[in-house]
Amino acid sequence: LTFFSLGTLTWAKGQDQALEFLKVFLKRYGKPVRYIIVGKGPLKDELIKTCEEMKTLFSHFNYQYIERAPHDEVMAIHNISDVYIMMHRISIFDFATLEAMSQKTAIILSDVGGNSDFNKANNVILCEDNDYETSCDSLINENIDDDSDDDNLINIIKAKKV
Repeated sequence: LTFFSLGTLTWAKGQDQALEFLKVFLKRYGKPVRYIIVGKGPLKDELIKTCEEMKTLFSHFNYQYIERAPHDEVMAIHNISDVYIMMHRISIFDFATLEAMSQKTAIILSDVGGNSDFNKANNVILCEDNDYETSCDSLINENIDDDSDDDNLINIIKAKKV
């Protein structure tokens, strides 16, 4: 299962909170999980350190850090990813979320700012008040079908795959 985050590595973008979500998820989901993070910024070293620590805690976790990628590569990463996750602390409206939706990726966002505008038909898991447990339950219980004919393992938006 592949998770993906894209953006400047800052407090406002909340990739550190995405890692907190993943720690909770990894305790509940014992199959291989990969996290791809694309971006650069002041939290880079802290995020990589946390990912390395997570690799030692969870043998089924791996990550890939990419500092920058051209748009075609970003879209390819969206295409191979199962879940786009951004735990913004501040957000107006995030274009990368629209790109993830265009690739029929499951979406997990913090419930701040314009993020709720993406959730028009229960197509987004909104993580409220850093309640990672409930968001993990939503992802796991709505969801994972390893026998799916689709390339995407998450079935949250499977009905939208026409």
